[in-house]
Amino acid sequence: MAESAYRLVFVALTFLGAEATSPLRPLTVPARPTEVTLQKSSLFYLWNQQQHFEDTFPVQRDTRAVGTLLSPDHGYISNLVPQDAVHPLYSTSYAGLRAELLLDHMLQDTVDPDDKRMSSSNGLEVYTLNYNPVVFRKNNQGDITVNDTLVLKVETLPGGLVSYALDGILSNYQQRVHEAFVELSKVVPAPWPFASHR
Repeated sequence: MAESAYRLVFVALTFLGAEATSPLRPLTVPARPTEVTLQKSSLFYLWNQQQHFEDTFPVQRDTRAVGTLLSPDHGYISNLVPQDAVHPLYSTSYAGLRAELLLDHMLQDTVDPDDKRMSSSNGLEVYTLNYNPVVFRKNNQGDITVNDTLVLKVETLPGGLVSYALDGILSNYQQRVHEAFVELSKVVPAPWPFASHR
């Protein structure tokens, strides 16, 4: 009996040690720099919503700095769900999804659009704050892509943060948000009698 108890304690301590040394799952996001305004980033409202969520609940803050912001064009964010329907990214139930989307469009590294490594055969690989790789590539015409998504504009903000405006949303977040929207629509009624759920 004593040997079994010893093994249980050993396993628990091993598990806790692994948790302490592994990256935390993204539950929070860094504070939004004041220079990141609605005009500068389509992620402005989602970022504010996540910060409000973090102010409401006792969660551990993400203190990492954001060196590069990958902002989808405004139309992609505003059209994730129908305009007259409930939006999962503004629901507390999907705060984790919202945080992941934000963190996968943030980099701690400051990525210079003139970095010559973008023009190499392998491109320039960096990691998002969600610990996922993204690859910057530049073709002979000077066009930059991030994970094959075209960059529409690059701007260095007053605080030094480099903002890349993207012609799309990275990873599979459009599909994930759609699935969350379908699930949320089953429990939250549409605000208008003729609101479309697609």
